Amino acid sequence: MKRFIASKKAAALIAMYVIMGAMTLYAAADSMQAVSQIRFAQRSAENLELRCLTEAALKHATILFRNELAAKFGQSDTFQENLPNFLGSDYNAVLTVANLSDAPVATTDTNGFNVSRRHYLVAATVTHATMAGISMQLSRIMQAENRALFQNGIFFNDDFELFNGNTMTFKGRIFAARDMYIASWGSDLTLDSKFIRTAGRIYNKRKDSHDGSMNGAVKIKSNSGAGLQTKRMKEGSDSRALDSNRSDWETESQNRWNGNVQSGVHGVKPPEVMPVCSIDRDGSFAADAGLRIIDNGGSVSAYLNGSPVSLPSGVVKTDGEFYDRREEKTVLVSEINMAKLAEQGLFPANGLVYISRTGASGNQINGVRLTNAQTLPGDVTLVTDNPLYVHGDFNLAGEGSEKYEDSNHNGRYDRGESFTDSNGNGVYDATLTKKAAAVICDSFNVLSKSWSDDESTKKIEYRPRSVAPPSTTLNVAVATGGTPTDPASRDRYSGGFESFVRLHEDWEHAHSDGRSSTLSVNGSFTQLWNSRQAVRTQTIEHSGVYRPPIRNYTFDDMLDATLPPFTPVVTDVTEAVFLDG
Repeated sequence: MKRFIASKKAAALIAMYVIMGAMTLYAAADSMQAVSQIRFAQRSAENLELRCLTEAALKHATILFRNELAAKFGQSDTFQENLPNFLGSDYNAVLTVANLSDAPVATTDTNGFNVSRRHYLVAATVTHATMAGISMQLSRIMQAENRALFQNGIFFNDDFELFNGNTMTFKGRIFAARDMYIASWGSDLTLDSKFIRTAGRIYNKRKDSHDGSMNGAVKIKSNSGAGLQTKRMKEGSDSRALDSNRSDWETESQNRWNGNVQSGVHGVKPPEVMPVCSIDRDGSFAADAGLRIIDNGGSVSAYLNGSPVSLPSGVVKTDGEFYDRREEKTVLVSEINMAKLAEQGLFPANGLVYISRTGASGNQINGVRLTNAQTLPGDVTLVTDNPLYVHGDFNLAGEGSEKYEDSNHNGRYDRGESFTDSNGNGVYDATLTKKAAAVICDSFNVLSKSWSDDESTKKIEYRPRSVAPPSTTLNVAVATGGTPTDPASRDRYSGGFESFVRLHEDWEHAHSDGRSSTLSVNGSFTQLWNSRQAVRTQTIEHSGVYRPPIRNYTFDDMLDATLPPFTPVVTDVTEAVFLDG
């Protein structure tokens, strides 16, 4: 009996040990599973961190790529950037941009713009700083499509305003990155364009007025082919003008103008990448200029292809000044004689000229004036950070179909003929060939060849007949600044597109028989920024700064084929392929 009891105790003890061993094994298994789960969670967190960091690095690489496109006229060099301890982490990032195309592919888009397309590989590789084997790479193939700004007849990187007084017709593509305000008072405004686009809204009124009852007709091209057929913003059957304030704008605008007019509701967007276009002394234009002229208050230094050069007498004058009634300041001008510049062999091979002046103080403003620029020796882009004043004709052509008026206003002649005007001032050459020319400046001003500095302080109605402006022609693409309208005040008007070319004379009453002179500007009209030096708006009390010419502003078709040097571009960037790993 005692042995049986002892046997049962032994069996119980063995069973207890077996159970305890099993429990230990189960506990160890649970512990191992818990450790495994912890390690899995840690690896998941590390992988998530690595993924997030790599996506952030790729986004950063894409931003750098876009900045390169903006700063380098739509092109990006192959480059690599190393970022240790990226975003404060234990990981290092390597950002790479590589050019995948030997040369851009030229094509024409659906709106008739000549564009160039190029593909780039944008990649980001993120690696743990101390632990080998922990790494991830993400990349995307990007297509950059460049479009030259000067292929637009008008391009405004802001609101676009046009409120003409005299009858006006504009032919060419029109784009605004924000809203459009188009109206006319007492005369017709005709827009001969199959491409009128705004990323915002279109209004038939002035920006600084809530009054929509403008009594001039705004006519817009309504056919898709050659020739001009128009329909008005306010047709006879309309109780109110057709603009973005009407509920049927989205559909009726397409019906009325055959798709020629589109706004934000039709999917129009601003360009993805705008050019940097710095006109400052330390900007890209100054750095790239083949000829750089710096006037520090009358002390002139010049550099040709990076080397100092002496300027012969007469190339630059530094002692000129006149009064600008819009700015209400005396302009101290550096005057560049373009003919002498060319005669002295100073015209740069790359066609880029940069000019800057300082020295103004108090009630003064710095300025640059171009003279004797009727003919140019080659394609050129002239850049200044100052207000620019062009004196007389610029970059003339010898087409016989155009007319030229002599300096006494006594007759009109074919420019194709050779003749001497009644003042004996020279023979106009029928063989003139216009060049691809551009100016990029703080503000753009035209002074007729009859302009007199000495008479500039007088109000225009008191200036003598001898300085009345004759008809003037410029063939030039312009990129410049502007002064924005204050919509809360009728006294703070930007001047609109009608004052894109700033004037300072009485063009309207230029002739004793009552005729107005004509100002012809053939080219492209681009506003990219707010002016920083010539900053006054066109106020009511200063509305007598000038009287308008017959404006003949139009897009120069030559710019579709031949562009001035260093023409700014806008770029649309799209992702062609995303590569994970």
